[in-house]
Amino acid sequence: MLSHATILVALTQLSDELRKRCSLGELNIVRGTAMVLAFNTRSSTKDVDAIFEPASDVRAAAAVVAENLVEPSLVCGESVELHG
Repeated sequence: MLSHATILVALTQLSDELRKRCSLGELNIVRGTAMVLAFNTRSSTKDVDAIFEPASDVRAAAAVVAENLVEPSLVCGESVELHG
């Protein structure tokens, strides 16, 4: 399970990884992740759900972050459709 602190670390690392790639990513955090981060109604979530662009850059950067954090659940799942 991913705590509030772990998610923030992962998102910071995602931002850093996108910066290294000279890519500007936009994420809209949804579902359980939003409940943990924005509403504090849960202490953790099993994965990070988001709608994001540019899809290929964010997916590649998220894979690096997940590997570094040893958290396979951070790798972008297919449960949330991409929009944009």
